[in-house]
Amino acid sequence: MFTTKLQNEIKNIIFNLYNIELDVALEFPTNASFGDLACTAPLSLAKSLKRAPMEIANEIKDALEQLAFVELSEITCIAPGFINFKYSDGFYTTVLQSIVEQNNTFGYNSQFLGQKIIIEYTDPNPFKVFHIGHLMTNCIGESLACILEANGANVKRANYQGDVGLHVAKSLWGIFEQLRIKNITLEALDSWNLDDVIDFFGQSYSYASNASKNGTENLSFEEVLDAQKELNILAYVSAQKLLMETEGWTPLINYPQILNLDSFTSKYKLDDVYKLYTKGRQLSLDYFETLYKRLGTKFDYYFFESLLGEYGLEIVKKGLADGIFDVGENGAIIFKGEDYDLHSRVFVNSYGLPTYESKDLGLAKLKYSKFAYDKSYVVTGNEINEYFKVINCAMTKVAPELAPKCFHLGHGMMRFKDRKMSSRTGDVVGGDELLNMAKNTALAKMQEEGSSSSLSSDQQLLVADQVAVASIKYSVLKINIGQNISYDQEATLALSGNTGPYLQYTHARCCSILENESQDFSKVQLADLNEAELSVLRNLSKFENVVYTAGTDLTPNTICTYLYELAQSYNSFYNANRILDAPNPQKLTRVMLTAAVKIVMANGLRLLGIPAPTQM
Repeated sequence: MFTTKLQNEIKNIIFNLYNIELDVALEFPTNASFGDLACTAPLSLAKSLKRAPMEIANEIKDALEQLAFVELSEITCIAPGFINFKYSDGFYTTVLQSIVEQNNTFGYNSQFLGQKIIIEYTDPNPFKVFHIGHLMTNCIGESLACILEANGANVKRANYQGDVGLHVAKSLWGIFEQLRIKNITLEALDSWNLDDVIDFFGQSYSYASNASKNGTENLSFEEVLDAQKELNILAYVSAQKLLMETEGWTPLINYPQILNLDSFTSKYKLDDVYKLYTKGRQLSLDYFETLYKRLGTKFDYYFFESLLGEYGLEIVKKGLADGIFDVGENGAIIFKGEDYDLHSRVFVNSYGLPTYESKDLGLAKLKYSKFAYDKSYVVTGNEINEYFKVINCAMTKVAPELAPKCFHLGHGMMRFKDRKMSSRTGDVVGGDELLNMAKNTALAKMQEEGSSSSLSSDQQLLVADQVAVASIKYSVLKINIGQNISYDQEATLALSGNTGPYLQYTHARCCSILENESQDFSKVQLADLNEAELSVLRNLSKFENVVYTAGTDLTPNTICTYLYELAQSYNSFYNANRILDAPNPQKLTRVMLTAAVKIVMANGLRLLGIPAPTQM
């Protein structure tokens, strides 16, 4: 990138002139009259040199002009101490040619070349609804993966799914009860549509969640909780049995023994629980795959709590022997976070079962055994930020070699119609439900406006779904990762303003213009450009820097802001200038400009995990 070259030259000049090593930053002025780049180094140097910033700026400017950059047409100094740069037409010609030649790799760099990074995201739980939180985490995790890949990293995508635990026991209890109440056999679910099965699971979980607090007509809530605890034990045994039968797993832990299964009494039979567990788990995973495909995500690794529990339990037991953990009430094993200005957490409960905490310790080690990462990121909602501080603290004790490599990224919450979505309360909008609502609205708009008249019915459905995905993903990604989001479906689907569909529409517009154009762009020489053309070129020239910054700072919103500005500048140019019927050489220049915008818009959308339809 030219900006990197210029930064290094300024840094060298400062060292040669003043014997000072300074990290030099270049900025993109918001006002085009100030040039294409700006440097504020003289302001930083003024205090230590005890000299006027403008004097320093002019000395640096004089030294830069001796280098005769062909990429620059002008270097100026402006009070109180800025050095401003304007690109030459030759530089813009090179940028356009690079975009067209590199095509779908333009903007990529090698700053993380050789680094191995694993990103864990989405993490839905079988038997439960894939809710908005999972959707948000998927949007963010997939975009980060794409951005890091564009910056040269070897990235693996991981999905950690909770197939054991009290939430599974609660679901199993609810399903057993609903099957009984509605007089449905488990085998009957085989003939159901997958969406209907998942809805049934969601209703069963909601029923179980309510019963856990209020009881049922025949059971007190204490009796309900006791039954769910029994199912929790049987679910752990069932999960281990499934691992043994399907993957040839050799258990690290003898669950039947530590849970005293021989003396365990329950109204539930292990065979019945195993049958429901295995069927329900697989149906849930099949359902999740339909959503991953729709969202454009393909995972490299799937990790499950049932397996990680075994790894985690061994780690905690060893840590207990080493004095890292303590035995608390009822024999539970805890980590005293208060000793580190955090809070204490249970890593093995009083039944001898591993909790989420111990599983996360095991997960970090298992990930590393599969893929020896330099960095490991876990993307979740920020409501468990404090939880991960305890996990990382415990990891410094049990796996000090991995702890510095592990990072947690907590994102904000999405609010929809003034409600916080929570599957634990039964007040939940599923991720697929939100996508379908957006898709149906988009399809209705397309048909009402007649914009889809040239598309077949199948194409209309595809584009409507792509628009729905864009509307939701962009509404999540344009905000800083840690901030909450207020979702407004009507606004996010607009084809104008700062929305995903607006960016898609800009890309489709470029595709339409280029549809029948076949030009030799090697002959383009830029000259006498108007302000609208220059505005587009300025934005195009920033893309490489934006991708680099987004990778360094892990900020998909940086890509969003950039693409919106590019789309605005191109559409302003489109509305003010003739393109296909312009005389040459203007036509060739403007067609090439359109081709470059199309490429950069598609590349940028790809970094957000958003599809770029060619027709809308």
